Amino acid sequence: MEKKLRTICGFCHTACGMVVTEKDGKMVKVLGDPAHPASKGYLCEKADAAIPLVYHQDRVKTPLMKTKGGFKKVSWGEALDFAADKLLSLREKYGPKTLVRVIGAPFSYDIRDGFSQLVAAFGSNINTGIGHLCSRPRMVGIISVFGERIETNYKGTKLAIFWGGNVVAQNRYSNHSATPDFSHTIVNIKKGGGKVVVIDPVKSETVPFADEWIPIKLGTDLALALAMMHVIIREGLYDQEFVENYTLGFDQLKTHVISYTPEWAAKITGISIEKIQDLARRYATERPGVIYDGNGLDMHTQGVETCRALAMLQALTGNVDRPGSNVFMPWSKQNMLPTIKISGGPSETKYPLFIDYPHPVVIDSVLSDQEDRPRAMLMTASNPALGLANSKKYWDVLRKLELLIVHDHFMTATAEFAHLILPATTGFEANSYKAHSSAEGCFFILRRKIVEPLWESRPVFEVEYAMAEKMGMGKDYPFRDNEGWIDFAVKPSNISFNDLVEKQIVYTTPSVQYEKFKTKGFGTPSGKAEFFSEKFQEAGYDPMPTFRERKVDPLIREKFPLDGTSRKPGTYSHTKHRNIPEVSKYQPLPFVWMHSEDAKKRGIENGSWVEVESSIGKIELEARTEEKAPVGVVVVDFGWGNPWDKAANINFLTDDQDRDPISSGTSHRLFPCQVRKKGNTI
Repeated sequence: MEKKLRTICGFCHTACGMVVTEKDGKMVKVLGDPAHPASKGYLCEKADAAIPLVYHQDRVKTPLMKTKGGFKKVSWGEALDFAADKLLSLREKYGPKTLVRVIGAPFSYDIRDGFSQLVAAFGSNINTGIGHLCSRPRMVGIISVFGERIETNYKGTKLAIFWGGNVVAQNRYSNHSATPDFSHTIVNIKKGGGKVVVIDPVKSETVPFADEWIPIKLGTDLALALAMMHVIIREGLYDQEFVENYTLGFDQLKTHVISYTPEWAAKITGISIEKIQDLARRYATERPGVIYDGNGLDMHTQGVETCRALAMLQALTGNVDRPGSNVFMPWSKQNMLPTIKISGGPSETKYPLFIDYPHPVVIDSVLSDQEDRPRAMLMTASNPALGLANSKKYWDVLRKLELLIVHDHFMTATAEFAHLILPATTGFEANSYKAHSSAEGCFFILRRKIVEPLWESRPVFEVEYAMAEKMGMGKDYPFRDNEGWIDFAVKPSNISFNDLVEKQIVYTTPSVQYEKFKTKGFGTPSGKAEFFSEKFQEAGYDPMPTFRERKVDPLIREKFPLDGTSRKPGTYSHTKHRNIPEVSKYQPLPFVWMHSEDAKKRGIENGSWVEVESSIGKIELEARTEEKAPVGVVVVDFGWGNPWDKAANINFLTDDQDRDPISSGTSHRLFPCQVRKKGNTI
């Protein structure tokens, strides 16, 4: 018998709607869901991975335990006994904070919440992941100005600035909000008479769709934002009514940006004085305007301050919570995990304003000789052996652990270091959910179980609860499986798992109401949009964003004259799916993209195999001379290096010591390097 079941893709944050045909207990077809309010039937090539992923013969099929002779298959009972005994033994010897929870990108909320309650019941509050590289630095910066996250609203916008984000390739036009009919976003902006500007050092897939591309010098976005504020204030182009009534610290900002002139910024950014002035004037006067802040901004050492400045630009021009600008979208309450609160967390570190426990801090601690250092990690849907800067160093972290438990689909580069691997269900074998804000209201959407779990794979919350029971912690749980977790999580919004099963999409709030600041103020300590942050000042940071030019040791620059940056092909989700031919056919291998002048100088032709070297390490790649970046900049593809592709991992080149002082973010998008034709020396 054939059934058509609605679900969501879950291979990236966009979470497009899917209609999956199931026949005799098997998935046989995947199509887009035209009733999904954002994707409206659209699916990208990532969706080609859905069926092959579920039935892939290389999936981890049973629990695996590491022995001297390699991994051996064990039963779930043996695996859970081993995990419980080892964890309890480590806690007794070293205390509860010996355990660290590591998660990947929360494409659906089972990843966000998985094992959170267990780690808290264990007594630890060390939850980490890739947050210091993805969204968290931006959130810290923007929340410091507005008190909450602000989203993009393109309806009626006259100027859309995509800053540091490749929205076309990633299919992501907002951060946590659902953009209606998102695949036509740029088309619809232009139909409404709006213009599109892309600010990006790299000629991304978005650039051909834009009216203007501003190829900013790597790592100088804050300088541009400060100079734009200088122009807007100097020329009186700011929204005086909004600034006078709804902001704090304008006089301090006015003084602060006096020295950040377009002339100064032109030398820093590589953008002409005239273009800086023009962009500032246009954003201030062609209202409503919207700024989309992209993930590229997180991966620099001034990510937080840059996004503070972008939020200040929005406040300065009044492009806040108004149609066609950056808007506070409706949101609905959820029960958040863990329910057990442990004191400390990020405030214990030298990054007190950061939202999560920064992963680089965990790395430093594991590699230290401290008696109370972390000695065990519990990972779900995460592959930090490839994703974090200075991979070789992180491998030392994994080797030093006394216990590494990985819950995943495949034997990833990280899983190879594990002591215990637990087979995870795919998103089509277990129920999960996601919530989206939108102009039409906040809605919850089900990621539906389509088929029963294959082999011995188990959903995350079944594994977590079983492990908790083994350790005598079952009493601390408000759920026992994925369905119970969904009921628990969505209860504050007066809906249930069964509601989602029945309706697929459930709206829980009315549509957006604009200019809420007039009656409710902002969520900051002052209740106003803050140009001057006392909270930052009290934590020892500058109360307003200050640009600090990154200095490179002259000896390193002499040896490594090129600037390297990274690129994630839109076909893939981070390090996933390169072992699925239906997807990997689009780009089987990583490349290094060079300007033809740089290539010619080094005797490199299109298709040549080259060595890319930094002060950290060296990798081999195929060169492409398509000019995605200016002279002096090379772009290296990210996401390879798993056992199935054995291709070059860019994070053999990136350093983890130069960090954002507020978020600990490392510089994946700017590192000195050199490129040589393989076998040559220069």
